[in-house]
Amino acid sequence: MQTNSLLDQLKDIYLPARVSQWWPLAYGWWIVIGIFIIGLLLLVFLLYKKKKRRIYKQSVIDDFKATIQRTLENKPQEVLQNISIYLKRVALQKFSNENVKLLHGKAWVEFLDTKLDNQEFSKSSGGLLADSYKPQILETAKLQEIITVSEKWLRRVL
Repeated sequence: MQTNSLLDQLKDIYLPARVSQWWPLAYGWWIVIGIFIIGLLLLVFLLYKKKKRRIYKQSVIDDFKATIQRTLENKPQEVLQNISIYLKRVALQKFSNENVKLLHGKAWVEFLDTKLDNQEFSKSSGGLLADSYKPQILETAKLQEIITVSEKWLRRVL
C-alpha cells in the first residue's frame, strides 16, 4: 500500500512546447538571407540602369532619324552637315577628354573610324563627311549608306 500512496503523490509531467525546426533561425541563415537580399537589390539596380541606358540610346537614334528626315524634306543639300553635327554632338558628350571639338575633315572621319573599330566611314560613302560643310546633294544610295553607318556608330558609342 505504501507504493500506491507514493504514486498518488506524483504529479503529472507537463512537457514543454516543442521547439520549432525553423524558428528561431541561426546566425548563419540570417547572413545568407542578408546576402540574398543585397544581391537581389543589386540585380534590380543593374537591370534598371541597363533599361535606362537602352531607352536613352533608342531616343538618341530616333532623334537622329527624325533630324535627318526633316533636313531631307527642307534642305537636302545640308544633310551631310547635319549628320556630322549630330555625330559631333554625341562624340563631345561621350569623349570629352579627346579634343573632339578640334577635329574636322579627314581627322574627323578617322576619329569616327577608330570608335567603330574598323574603317567603315573611310571605306563607304561616310568619307564624304570630311567635306560635310560643302553643300552637296547626294544620290539616295550613298546617303542611305552614310545614314546606316552613322546609326551603327551611334549604337556602338552609346
